[in-house]
Amino acid sequence: MIGEAAPDIPRGPVLTGEPPTGYVDGVRTILLFWSPLMPSSAEQLRTLALNTRDRKDVEGIAVALGSEGMAKKVLADLQTRVAVPTVVVDEDERSRASFLEPLGLESLPAIVVIDADGTVMFHGPANGSAIVLGQILAGSWNPDRYVDDALEWGARQQVLKEANRLHGLARRGRATIDDAIAVLDEAAALDPRNEVFQVRKFDLLLMTPDRCGDAYELGRALMERFPRSALTLNDLAWHVASYRGVSDRDLDFALEASRRSNALQGWIDPAHLDTLARVHWLRGERADAIRWQREAVAHGPDSWYGDAFRENLRLYTDGSLAPGEMPPAYVSPRRPAR
Repeated sequence: MIGEAAPDIPRGPVLTGEPPTGYVDGVRTILLFWSPLMPSSAEQLRTLALNTRDRKDVEGIAVALGSEGMAKKVLADLQTRVAVPTVVVDEDERSRASFLEPLGLESLPAIVVIDADGTVMFHGPANGSAIVLGQILAGSWNPDRYVDDALEWGARQQVLKEANRLHGLARRGRATIDDAIAVLDEAAALDPRNEVFQVRKFDLLLMTPDRCGDAYELGRALMERFPRSALTLNDLAWHVASYRGVSDRDLDFALEASRRSNALQGWIDPAHLDTLARVHWLRGERADAIRWQREAVAHGPDSWYGDAFRENLRLYTDGSLAPGEMPPAYVSPRRPAR
């Protein structure tokens, strides 16, 4: 729907601001669709308010899907800290059918931006739209480039989905691992600088008991092909050190990849330091594991994201896990609901 006329603004009880009558000519409208039940709701409303207040060229409208009473509770706390934008309640969630479903937006919170001429210029999950919104507000956003990027991303996701489907069939004896790899090889031939396809090929080989040798041969080639890609190097190390069911963990390979990624990041990225500590732990090198895990904690945020680093440090230091043992999977209780 990008470039097409936007549906009418959702109607319903207005909790703050003036009832919207329609899109204002010459003014861009940012619609935030949110659920009063989600912990991040107040922060999303605050962000919308800060981005649109004191601006005559942008209007912010927050559409609450769900209970009017719950929406009022969220606003009651928020209004003591910031002037909230116009809030409309859609208790029947009719805007899902008119706005969200046609745009493929399946979860909340979601953002839809209407251009000054009344056409849709952007839509996406609110939690991943900060950069785009910043560009829109600054007047530097390029919708044509966005569409191209979105199509490319969609094509890449389809390749990965098909490879994963074939991998699942291979595990049930209805296809072979080489069928899945052929899909990734074809995509990589069209886009040889795309590391995602090649790391996924590494993963499939790594998780196939008799193909680990092929995985490490490919992994070493990727380290030389993408020597400046810290993310790729960290992925190679982390997958060796964290994937369950790997029959042959080459921890020398993982250590080299992890040290390279950390050197590129200046030894301050907590996720990459966490990987390095994990590799040392699996190698039985307790002192090195604790030293690097403490660095990961020092650089990690005081949020759900940093909780995993702190939990790993606890496991390494309190005697509940022996060096060489794989730490259990951990999900922070502070992680926002998806």
